Amino acid sequence: QRFSALRALGEVMGLVLSDRSIYDPSVQASPTASGRAEHASACTKLIHEMLVRSLLPKFGALLGDKEPLPSHGIIILRLVMEHNSAFGIILHRLGLVPRIIGFLDPSSSHCSSQVASLVKLLVECGDIDLSELYDSGLGDKAGALVDHMAATHAEAFYEPVLETVSAIMYHTASQVQDVEDDGGDPSALLDRNLPLLECAPSLSALCILSSGAEDPLTPDGGGVYDAPVCEAASQCLLLLAHSHPLHALCGPDTASRVAEGLRAGNSTVRKRLLKAVMWMVEAGDPGAVEG
Repeated sequence: QRFSALRALGEVMGLVLSDRSIYDPSVQASPTASGRAEHASACTKLIHEMLVRSLLPKFGALLGDKEPLPSHGIIILRLVMEHNSAFGIILHRLGLVPRIIGFLDPSSSHCSSQVASLVKLLVECGDIDLSELYDSGLGDKAGALVDHMAATHAEAFYEPVLETVSAIMYHTASQVQDVEDDGGDPSALLDRNLPLLECAPSLSALCILSSGAEDPLTPDGGGVYDAPVCEAASQCLLLLAHSHPLHALCGPDTASRVAEGLRAGNSTVRKRLLKAVMWMVEAGDPGAVEG
C-alpha cells in the first residue's frame, strides 16, 4: 500500500508541477495580477507549503526504507528539483544530500540514472556549497560510476552521468577562475576532481561508442555511432583537459582512443578532442599524445 501510494503521488506531482496554470514559481501575487496568475500564485504557495512542511521532512525515513520505496522517493525529489531548483537548499537543511550522494555509488542497491539526474540538479542549483557534496564523496562516487557504466555498457546511465560530470567540472572551472582572479592557489579545488581524472580512460572510450555493436567500445566493431553519448563524453574529457592538461589524456589507451575519436568522430567530437590535445601541448607535454 505504501508503495502504491508513493507511486501515485509521483504521478500526481509530475502532472501538477509541469502545469504552469497550477504551479509557477515565477508568479507572484499582486493587485494587478490576472485571474489566472493569481490562481497559479495561490496554488504554488499551497504546493510549497505541502512540500516543505509535510512531504519533504518524511524523506529521511523514506530513503532509509527498503526498495522500491527509496527509488520512487528519488523520482519525486528529481521532479521537485527539476521544476524548482530552490528546493536544493531545503534538501540540504533536511540532511538528505549526503544520503542522495551515497546512492550514486555503483555498489549501492539504490544507484540509478534517476539518482545521477538528481545529483546533477543539486550541483547546478547554486545554493549548496560544492565542498559539502565532495565531503559526502561526490568525486569518488561519480568517478566510480563512470568506470562502472563504461565497463558494463549501462546505457541508461550514459546521459545523466555524463551530464553530472560535466556540471561538476563546469562548477569547478568557475570556482578556480574566481580563486585565480583573487590571486589565490586553486590546487585544492583541482585535487577534489582527481577521482574524475582517473576515469578519463573510460570517458575516452565513450568518445568512440557505437550502439548495437558486439563490443560498443571497440572502434570499427560494428553498430551505429552514438553521437549524443560521444559528444557528451568528449565534453567531459575536454573539461578535464582544461583543468588537468598534463594528465587528462595520459591514461591507459586514452591517447589511442582520442586519436580514433579524431579520425572517426563527428565534427563536434573532433573539435572538442582537438582542443583538449591543444591544451595539453600548450601546457608543455606534447610527447604524451604521441601515437
